Amino acid sequence: MRIIPVIDLLDETVIHAKSGEREKYEPVDSVLTDSANPLDIASKFEKLGFDELYIADLDAILNENKNNREIIRKISSDTSLDIILDAGFGNSKQVGPYVESGVEKVVLATETLVEFEEVKKTIEEHSMPVVGSIDMKGEKILANSLQGDLSFSRVLQDFENNGASELILLSLKKVGTSSGPDEKSLKKALRTVNLPIILGGGVRSVEDLKKIKKNGAVGGLVATALHNGSIKPNQVKKL
Repeated sequence: MRIIPVIDLLDETVIHAKSGEREKYEPVDSVLTDSANPLDIASKFEKLGFDELYIADLDAILNENKNNREIIRKISSDTSLDIILDAGFGNSKQVGPYVESGVEKVVLATETLVEFEEVKKTIEEHSMPVVGSIDMKGEKILANSLQGDLSFSRVLQDFENNGASELILLSLKKVGTSSGPDEKSLKKALRTVNLPIILGGGVRSVEDLKKIKKNGAVGGLVATALHNGSIKPNQVKKL
């Protein structure tokens, strides 16, 4: 079971994301560290034994003229964490500047992706694995630029057909709420495609992680439960 800690970056600070209401985000308050500095928190995750780190560059997602690329490069160079990055990529060209920042995988998400063919282009042009992300609010898929059939099943298949190595099901409504993961979508996804599925949003305990593993997920994105102490370091190591 892959437990993947999350850093949401806004204005060079790690913030507490909640329900996708980005205008209300505040610096994270964590039992793990007194700091909201991204490098401090990434280093703490590394010391706790994590291998991967999911970073959402909210500045880049919200404004194409802003980014935290230098901070991401610093995290990559100063830790051994494999970085999975969502920086609001719409197409393969936008991925280019981040390749040299040391990221291991890039996320192409429905919220910002212009067309599914960009998944294949990114893989071919940058020789880098692409993680597809289906961004949802409730049962609605968020897609600002994608056209055509945007049903859940079709979007899953479009990511698979264009070469995504794995998929994230991200329930933005559940992010930061400790309301439990979206197991219904997980089960439907596993019936539809053969890709590894990572679940994001709502994970509140080790029991949740065990349950989604039992239901077929290969991993879970976790932030709030780590920062508020609901999932403790010794529990992470056991999993």
